Amino acid sequence: MSDYKYHSALKIGLDVLEDVEPLDRFEKAGNIGLQHDFVRYGLPNEMLKCHVIYGECPWPQGFKVFDERAGQSSRPYNLFKYATKDMIERESRPIFLILGKTLLSALPTPTDTAEIKLNGGPVTLAWWNCSYSGPVTNNIDVTSYLGSRFKSIGDFCCGYGEPLFAFLRGGGEYFVGSDHNGKCIRVLQERVSSEVLSG
Repeated sequence: MSDYKYHSALKIGLDVLEDVEPLDRFEKAGNIGLQHDFVRYGLPNEMLKCHVIYGECPWPQGFKVFDERAGQSSRPYNLFKYATKDMIERESRPIFLILGKTLLSALPTPTDTAEIKLNGGPVTLAWWNCSYSGPVTNNIDVTSYLGSRFKSIGDFCCGYGEPLFAFLRGGGEYFVGSDHNGKCIRVLQERVSSEVLSG
């Protein structure tokens, strides 16, 4: 897992993004990445063609950190709750979210849930509008499995896109990844160039 790249609010490490230039949008090898504020605008239009929706949702303390890194003044976590609830209520496509109990309690009742690992810690995987019989180990195994079942995935909290590349490795054809932070989109673009186009 030495190549595992993850944008975390809790583990800053070497990936602070200080020297990265933000990027609004790119399209490469059939994949799309875009800077987009899910809280304000919901899912981007580019995700309308995706077959499954996925997200690794921030926890309340992380939400503030991500806003700060994106140059946004701190907003109440309830805004993210409302946006996620609204998205689920509007969607008929399969939805898979990794999230904490605070967010889950504010959402429509999922089809089911399971405990999995995210960055080594226990989290909840919840899904709506479908059944699921895939692995319940970690986020990478889950999204790799989704790649074997769906043609495309939309991730509205994509960060550096690690689950999206797992989706492609699992057999998925393309992804649409969006993040509030344009620097993450720059990293995502560079990863597509080095891991998809050169692979």
